[in-house]
Amino acid sequence: MGTKSRSIKFDLLKALAIISVIFYHIGFQQFGYLGVDIFFVVGGYFLGRSLMNAAEKGKFPYVSFLIQRILRLWPLLLLAAALSLATGFFVMLPDDYENLAQSVVATDFFANNILSALTTRNYWNTVNEFKPLMHTWYVGVLVQCYVVFAFVPWIGQKLKFRLRRFCLIAFSALSTISLLLYVLPILPEPDKFYHIPARIFEIGIGIILSMLGGLLIKWKEALGTRRGVLVASQILLFVALIFLISFPIDVIPAMVRLLLVCLLTAVLVVLIRCDEQDWDYPVLSQLSFFGRASFSFFVWHQVIVAFVKYAWTAKLGFEHIVVVLALTLLVSIPSYFFIEKRIETACREDKSRLRLLIGCMICCIIISAVGMVLYLRGGVVRDVPELDVDAQNVTRGMSAEYCDRIYSYDEDFTDLEKFNILILGNSFGRDFANILLESQYADLFELSYAFEVKEVDPIRLEQADRIIFAVYGNEFSALHESLTAEGIKDKVFVVGNKGFGYNNGNIYNRRFQEDYLSSSITLSKDYFEQNDRLRAEFGDRYIDLLTPVRNTDGSIRVFTDDGKFISQDCLHLTKAGAKYYSRILDLSPIFLPILESGD
Repeated sequence: MGTKSRSIKFDLLKALAIISVIFYHIGFQQFGYLGVDIFFVVGGYFLGRSLMNAAEKGKFPYVSFLIQRILRLWPLLLLAAALSLATGFFVMLPDDYENLAQSVVATDFFANNILSALTTRNYWNTVNEFKPLMHTWYVGVLVQCYVVFAFVPWIGQKLKFRLRRFCLIAFSALSTISLLLYVLPILPEPDKFYHIPARIFEIGIGIILSMLGGLLIKWKEALGTRRGVLVASQILLFVALIFLISFPIDVIPAMVRLLLVCLLTAVLVVLIRCDEQDWDYPVLSQLSFFGRASFSFFVWHQVIVAFVKYAWTAKLGFEHIVVVLALTLLVSIPSYFFIEKRIETACREDKSRLRLLIGCMICCIIISAVGMVLYLRGGVVRDVPELDVDAQNVTRGMSAEYCDRIYSYDEDFTDLEKFNILILGNSFGRDFANILLESQYADLFELSYAFEVKEVDPIRLEQADRIIFAVYGNEFSALHESLTAEGIKDKVFVVGNKGFGYNNGNIYNRRFQEDYLSSSITLSKDYFEQNDRLRAEFGDRYIDLLTPVRNTDGSIRVFTDDGKFISQDCLHLTKAGAKYYSRILDLSPIFLPILESGD
C-alpha cells in the first residue's frame, strides 16, 4: 500500500460490502448478505496486522487490546439500541417490543448472534425484516472472534514460543477446523450461520494473509513490472465479486457461493497489498467514503429499514426505498464524523479511552436494565384493546401461551362415549383446536392433539371419530399417505392455510385513522392457489380458513367484527380470532354424526 496509511482500494472493497448489505435488506440484491463475508475477510486482514504489531512490541496487552477493539464498536451499538427502544415505545405492539427489548440486552453484550441462534434460528425468516437490531449478530460474531484470536499471541508469549511461527500455525489450525465445520454436515445450519466455530475461518483467512509478509514481497517483485496485469486483475476481481453477490439466479449452491466470495476477496486483498500505487480518481475517492464510514452505515441502515417496514409498509416500494436511503445517509454521515472519528481519536489516548470505557459501561447497564424490565413486562407499555392487553395486568408470552395450551391435550382419549376428535399438525393445528374449543360444540367432544401421526398410538387413531390435520406448506402429502395406510382416510378432515400479512405493526400504526378497524391486507396468490387445490381435492372434508375472512376485493380482513386482531403475529390466532372463526365457520360437517343422532 506504499506509504499511505489507508488504501482507497480497501475502502472500495468495504464500500462494495456495505452497499450490498444495504441493497439486500431493501430487497435489491438477492445475495447482498454476502457483503458481510467480505467484511470478515478484510476485517481479518487488518485484525492480523494489529495483533502482530501489538505482540511484537513486547508483552501482548490482551485485555487492553480487546477493550480498544470493542470501544470502536460499542458506543454506536449502545446508541442504536437506545434509540430503537425509544422509537419502539411509540410504534411497536407488545410481542414485537418484547423481542426488541431482548435484542437490546443481547446487542449491548455482543451476543445477538447467540440470541438469534436460540430464537428465530433462521436469518432469512420474514420476521427478521421487522427487527431493528437483527443485523447485530455480525458484531457479536466479530467480537467473539476477537476474543479467540487475540488469545493466540498472548498464550504464545506466555509459553515463549517463536511468536510469528506459533501464531501462523495456530491461526491456520483454527481456520482449517472452522472451515471443516462449515463444509461438513456436522453442525445444524443455524449454528453454522450464527456461531463462531463455523465462522472463524473467514476472519482467519484475512489474518493469515496479513502474516505472509515475506511471500507478499516476492509476489510484489514478480508483479512489479507488470502493473497493467495487476490493475486489470484487481478490476476483474471486483467485477467478479459484484457478479457473485448480484447474480439473481440461484444456480450456485449457497455454500459454494460464500466460499467463492471469501476466496475472491482474499485474492483481491493480496493483489491490493502487492500494488504500490493507489487509485486516485475523484469518483472512486468519493465512493470509497462508504467504505470508510461502513460501520455507521451498517449500524443505522437496518434500524431505519425495520422501522419503516414496521410502522409504514411491510413491502418497500420505490418511494419507500428513496426515504430509507435518504434517512440512512442523513443519519450515517453525521454518525461517522461526530461519533466514529471521535471514538477513534479517544481510543489513542489512555485517559480518553478510560473515560469512554466507563461511559459505555454505565450506558450499557442503564440501557440493558431498561430492556430487561420491558422484556419481563412482555413488551407491554400501554393498553392494546385490539389484543385484549391490559397494561395493569401483564403476563409474558400471553399470545403464545394461548396457542400452545393445546399441547396439554396430547393424551389418549378417556371417555369413549364422547365424540372423539384427534387433531394432528403444527401450530396451525393447535389454532384449529382452539377454534373448536371456543365453538358452540365445545361440550360435545373430547379433544386429543399430536404433532405428528408417527407419535400417535394406533389405538388413539382407531378411537378417534374425527382426525383433523392442519395443512401448512407441502407437509400434507406425507401425512395423508400415512393416514391412508392406516385405513382411516374417511375420518380425516383437512384444515387449510391462513395468513394475515407480514406484521401487524403497519396496521397498528394506523390506529388514529377513521378506517383503522376496516384495515385489510393482500396475500400472495400462492395462498389462494393452494386453498383452491385442496378444496377441489377434499370437497366437503376441507375446512377453508381463507374464504370466510376474504373481502369482495380479494383482500383479507385483519380484525374481528368486534375490533380485535384475528392474529397477533399474522400466522396464529388470538383468543378473539379463534372465537371469531368459531362463529363464521360452518363446523357442522365435523359433528354431523352427533347432530344427526340428536345427542
